[in-house]
Amino acid sequence: MRYQLFNKPKNKLINSKQIYNTRTTIKKSFKQRILNFRVFFVFCEFVCVFESSVHYIRFQWNYTCQNIFIESDS
Repeated sequence: MRYQLFNKPKNKLINSKQIYNTRTTIKKSFKQRILNFRVFFVFCEFVCVFESSVHYIRFQWNYTCQNIFIESDS
């Protein structure tokens, strides 16, 4: 009985430490996930901008080319 009483607080301490550790790891993982999401979002935005700019440049290029050809034909 005395042995059990002596051991109880130690177990409690370990349990509280474990709980604290799990909480911190959950927080860390959550932060990491948010960071990853942010990076992914920025990357997507960049790709979108890049795609649209490429499309715009192509469009302009085609337009100018057609104009030149039309002018040269006439």
